[in-house]
Amino acid sequence: LSFAIEKLTTEQHRILNAFDANPKISLTGPAGSGKTIAGIRYAKQTIESGQSVLIVAPHQDDETIGCGGVMALQVKSGKQVQIVLVQDGADGFEETGMSRAQLVELRNEESRRAARVLGLEPRFLSYPNLRESAPQAIAALARIIAESKVDAVFTPYLLDGHVDHRSTNFILAEALKQINRPVRVLGYEVWGLCLPNVMVNIDSVMENKLEMLRCFTFANQALDY
Repeated sequence: LSFAIEKLTTEQHRILNAFDANPKISLTGPAGSGKTIAGIRYAKQTIESGQSVLIVAPHQDDETIGCGGVMALQVKSGKQVQIVLVQDGADGFEETGMSRAQLVELRNEESRRAARVLGLEPRFLSYPNLRESAPQAIAALARIIAESKVDAVFTPYLLDGHVDHRSTNFILAEALKQINRPVRVLGYEVWGLCLPNVMVNIDSVMENKLEMLRCFTFANQALDY
């Protein structure tokens, strides 16, 4: 791990520092455990997501790939779940024969169908470029977190291989600076292997997650999770 930390890019250091600089954020382990990103340890834990959860996803399908089971468990237990999609998911639209707007709507509809499996409705921020739109995205996400009063936020693993996933982490970290209460942050796996310290058993809702994944016809053409 020490070697890996030394090899982090400047961008990854920026993300880590943004989280570490905020004492209100519990990045790993339960609140009060004293664990921080600098002290990652492997430990089997049960999820303690609280009464209200916010799933922050860069693109349409990340929320289901990484958190479909967690969302299903929350709904099954009668607790609240909200989903926010940050980027418009239409990079590379030129290769599809569609306009950017057409691809955005196609992908948004796939996320809607997946969320409706659980009786949920996602919210779309639809920023085409997360780096260029970071100030607006930070403000929008801070408003959502403040209004929803969530206990925990799920976002892609902060060292994920996709640039939009790392940018989403930075946006979340900056947004949480505006929140004056503790919020637990949990990273989920999409494009790269994460360093887990939380295990979630989704056996009882696996069929729900599979049904949600099948809603992503377009995304599954590139990589069928």
